[in-house]
Amino acid sequence: MSKIIPFIPAHVDLMDVRQSELDGIGSNCLDRYKLLAENAVGFTLIHDGRIIMAFGYYELWPGVMEIWVIPSAYTHQYPNTVARTMLRYMASFIASHKPHRLQTAALDDDFHSRFMEFMGFVKEGTMEQYSVDKKRYNMWAKIL
Repeated sequence: MSKIIPFIPAHVDLMDVRQSELDGIGSNCLDRYKLLAENAVGFTLIHDGRIIMAFGYYELWPGVMEIWVIPSAYTHQYPNTVARTMLRYMASFIASHKPHRLQTAALDDDFHSRFMEFMGFVKEGTMEQYSVDKKRYNMWAKIL
């Protein structure tokens, strides 16, 4: 059974953050995630008693929203739940906030590319050495 609750900084301490996120953000990543929770609109997806992911958005300026996701080590076990939740979530806040642009960055790999395309985002470019561990990321956008 799934439920979505408001994201609070303590959820970061309770979840098993996926190792690739810990590697890409660096040693102070949990502090950064807590700052994000305090300065953005966020939600936590819980399924079968586990935190599957935290996700949300913040407004860069009127009409432009940056989407963020903190996947847990369990995210890959529930691909349908994650996809359905993200699609419903985006439809809801698009209807209520009426942004003209959504954007996000994701690791430059096949999995993230397929997921972002499924979500209706278009790749705008590649960012070389974007993360602390110098991995390539792609910038994705959805123009509404």
